[in-house]
Amino acid sequence: MEGMPLRDLFRILLAAALSGLIVWLAPIRWGMAQSFATTLPMMVLCGGWLARRSERLGPTVLALTLCVPAVATRMWGHAILEMEAHYVQSYLTDERLLLMCIDLLQPLAPLLLSAAAGLVVLGGRGSLSGAGILAAGGLSIVLSAIGLEHVLSSLQNGSYAQATRLAQVAPALALLPLAFLPACRGPGGLIRLAVVLCVASLSISPLGRVLPAPPSVAPDSPIGVPGLVVDLVPIAPGVGDFAAALEATGLSPHAQESWCQAESKWDSNIRITVSLAMSDDDDLTVLTDALPALIAHGVNHLAIQGRAEPLPGRLGARLSGPAAQLILEPPPPGAGHAIATADGIRWIRPAQDGQCFIEPRPEMTIGDLFRHIQMLQSPGGPCTKQLGLSLHSSPPRDDGWRPPRRCSAVEFNQQE
Repeated sequence: MEGMPLRDLFRILLAAALSGLIVWLAPIRWGMAQSFATTLPMMVLCGGWLARRSERLGPTVLALTLCVPAVATRMWGHAILEMEAHYVQSYLTDERLLLMCIDLLQPLAPLLLSAAAGLVVLGGRGSLSGAGILAAGGLSIVLSAIGLEHVLSSLQNGSYAQATRLAQVAPALALLPLAFLPACRGPGGLIRLAVVLCVASLSISPLGRVLPAPPSVAPDSPIGVPGLVVDLVPIAPGVGDFAAALEATGLSPHAQESWCQAESKWDSNIRITVSLAMSDDDDLTVLTDALPALIAHGVNHLAIQGRAEPLPGRLGARLSGPAAQLILEPPPPGAGHAIATADGIRWIRPAQDGQCFIEPRPEMTIGDLFRHIQMLQSPGGPCTKQLGLSLHSSPPRDDGWRPPRRCSAVEFNQQE
């Protein structure tokens, strides 16, 4: 910076320090974006020096240049999000995807606001248009992240209709930078338009692009209320060779017997999940007849695919295909014991710490069981943490739980 007036040098250093300070004080968890954030003060410093050396590098071009850290953060984070959503989606819930989308957006706002502050210091009044676009983008991203947080809160509270409405409104928050489109007329308008479009693309919520397609739901599936889904292709246990269908999903027969344990491992086991496609009118024998094949393939977690009244939007289409989930492993001591009939639930022992197991009577239908599971696992319900299954396929243990088949590792009552 030899030969530069002291005043200009001071302004460049002040702009770099201010942008770095805003990034440093931002109350967020940077994660992998930290490496991109640390480059912003250096870009402000270099951009300010180049702007003093070349008249062609005006404030608008500099504004576009200072978007680079935010663009790099968005592209890198989106690549990770796409990989997680499309390659390991069966292990992710919609709530987890929402959290990842929020984490992706959070670093972008301080990066754009820091760039806007540095640009104002460097360019003065002549940079207000470019800085305004950057600041509008930062504000738009803040609003998008808040919108997704409300979507997440609505999902966790069971307000699924509200969640779908909010998910549809969130992308509109990215339109805030477009208010600067009239300023794109005149000299330098093309570069200013590039800044507007760049910032607007950074502000768009990624949720719509990474949400997996809605689950495959048969028209005779158990009907219930909207709920969270399991991203696995449902298998019909009463149709064709069920064991071959399980093996077609990648499961192979093995001797794992996590369902036959003297002690509960509900909080620590990694489970093998299978989604089952059954009819609302099927009786429980469809499920009990499938247990030998499920156990032989190491399955210890079931998802019963259901359907509900359709909700709008991509998220709504997913929530309209809810899955009722059950664990086949032994419950922990003191877990609640619920007897389920077609008429309702009768508690033998109340749920404890959100954990219980359900014992459906043989005369129940799959539809009855599905709706009881949804009620027990609904937000605010008694079994929100874990819900086990106890079928009349073997004698009960001392606590009333019945394993999928007789198991030598546990003691049974001999009275049915």
